[in-house]
Amino acid sequence: MQEKDVSEIPANNQRRERSQLAFRGLLAVLAFCGFYQFFHLFPCTMWSEEPLSVSFSASTDSTDELLCPLYDKIEFKDPDTSVYILHDDEFRNKSISRLSKAVQIPTWIDDEGSDFTRFTKFHEYLETEFQRVFDAANVFKVNTYGIVLEFKGSNSSLKPAMFTAHQDTVPPGDPQNWDKDPFSGLYDGTRVYGRGASDCKNLLIGLLESMDYLLEKGFKPERTIIFAFGFDEESSGKYGASHISKFLLERYGPKSLYHIIDEGFGVFMELQNRYFAMLATGEKGYLDLGIEVLQPGGHSSIPPDHTAIGTMSKLISRYEDRLYDPILVNFNPTLNTLQCIAEYADIEKSLKRDILRAHFDEKSNERVIKLLLNNKITKYNVLTTHAADIINGGDKANALPQNVTALINHRIAHGNGFDTIMDRVTGIATGVAQEHRMGLIVDDEILIEPTLAGSIKIKALYKLAVAPVTPINDEIWASLAGHYRTFYEDITYPEKFEDDVLVLSAGIMTGNTDTRHYWDLTDHIFRGQPGFTPMTSGVHGNNEYVDADSHLQVVAFYYNYILSIS
Repeated sequence: MQEKDVSEIPANNQRRERSQLAFRGLLAVLAFCGFYQFFHLFPCTMWSEEPLSVSFSASTDSTDELLCPLYDKIEFKDPDTSVYILHDDEFRNKSISRLSKAVQIPTWIDDEGSDFTRFTKFHEYLETEFQRVFDAANVFKVNTYGIVLEFKGSNSSLKPAMFTAHQDTVPPGDPQNWDKDPFSGLYDGTRVYGRGASDCKNLLIGLLESMDYLLEKGFKPERTIIFAFGFDEESSGKYGASHISKFLLERYGPKSLYHIIDEGFGVFMELQNRYFAMLATGEKGYLDLGIEVLQPGGHSSIPPDHTAIGTMSKLISRYEDRLYDPILVNFNPTLNTLQCIAEYADIEKSLKRDILRAHFDEKSNERVIKLLLNNKITKYNVLTTHAADIINGGDKANALPQNVTALINHRIAHGNGFDTIMDRVTGIATGVAQEHRMGLIVDDEILIEPTLAGSIKIKALYKLAVAPVTPINDEIWASLAGHYRTFYEDITYPEKFEDDVLVLSAGIMTGNTDTRHYWDLTDHIFRGQPGFTPMTSGVHGNNEYVDADSHLQVVAFYYNYILSIS
């Protein structure tokens, strides 16, 4: 071990409405199941109690080239071992014990002021439990608590493949609101409970287990394999993944990696006896906008017509009054999700035609957008969002507020950018400032000189562009699709695939992962993991858990996938 710190419209309108409702429900499942903020809304696994009313057929217009093609299965090098991992009771118990112990070690963080020293105990556990893995790797401790494990390959012409997870979790909240102790790691014979069980110590432990078993069997990679584990993903990764990225760029250089696969929802979804998998190939952008209203103070008995709080309220209210214009551009991965549904689901012909024409026909595109906007979840795939999340101001009842601040969070849709937001908010703020005869300063540029009445200041506090979209329909995508087909069709659920296939779709991540820091390392970044994500998993909420079967799928898939690509 080397360690360094470093078209046909049905006459029956009810039938059409049912078809559209079913389509929207299916889309919501395919596009969002597993994304943490939407877990409670949609059933998406074989355990769903209320399955969607959608019928399927793998049909498409015979004259059209498939927009969501199937890829050939890739033969596993050691399929028997994956079967063993999934079904052997002794292996299962050991694997669950390892995960349970990891959950028992608190590694939660706050947005600021986190005590990272608690990660020391977690590191000690990992290094002891997975001694063979750490002994075989070049181990780098990046910014003290970031872990990079490098398993050096013998063929330097092959680009390294990187797999990531994060060590940290969100706080548990009030333990009294949990049915089980949030740090018990309790296994009830089916599920492992506790904070981090599903987000995402299951992935971290699963990766280490897969490598541990590979090494036990004499694994010597040709391609370098890298595991990278940040420690503050839940607060944007500025201390963990950010530093890991700089380290890897110095060590390997830009665009040096084969791919990066990070956390995400479980890819496997069973819907009305048909099967889909989805890997997120893109993320929305992000912008925190700070607004400050400065006005003279004074006694509350002689107030101006609008206090600083009133001015701020008017600005925010006007800003929230109108949504951003929806947009569905060709590079939005949502379009591929739609295309896969259209080509493999039995939906209304006119709707199917619109989806398959949306990438080149303006009217079809408009109708698809309209359908997405009618659903409170799917609309966010084509909308830039704004949320006024924080506001502060005022000191006491008889004193006029002099300084009022607010923070508005934005998630930026594909096809929009920072200018989209700054132009909108600047226009609204200009109107408010002129009405109140105040000044306006935007990103330190004086647009209206401050006056005795005060000023409005607007500044972009944190910006993250829309993530580069990972290409699909290339060799790397085909490899992932082929491996996933083999894994689920032949290894995990052969009884389900006697007359069926697994369809792999691209998708969008409405939130952000540690991959925000890794864009310079590769053009191929995927977010998602083997397994399934029930809607009740409790990620970022109470009673978080992971199904043991899902956890074992992580181990079993990555065992053969890493063996195959390296």
